[in-house]
Amino acid sequence: ERYFQELQVPHLHEQAVGPYVPDFVLPLKIAVEVDGYTHFYAFSQRLTAKSELKRRILRALGWGVVSLPHFHWLELGHQEKLVFLIEQIEEVSQSSLSVVQ
Repeated sequence: ERYFQELQVPHLHEQAVGPYVPDFVLPLKIAVEVDGYTHFYAFSQRLTAKSELKRRILRALGWGVVSLPHFHWLELGHQEKLVFLIEQIEEVSQSSLSVVQ
């Protein structure tokens, strides 16, 4: 949450979207999933079927999904996390961050 605040991106924590509750919801129908180890099969970086289905349904409902996998996120420093988050938001929204702000 502090990263969204630092980037001045409006966000809501755990708001219902269809049958799911993404970790964060941003403007322009962007759902952010903080993917901890339970989102992946044991000893792998492959999403579980449950997590994959959630993403498919969110996309089918017209939402973009930003994924923050724990194994990548934890390796990044503060500035790198901000850059990664900006890149992911811009890729999913197909807009610059200023449009999302």
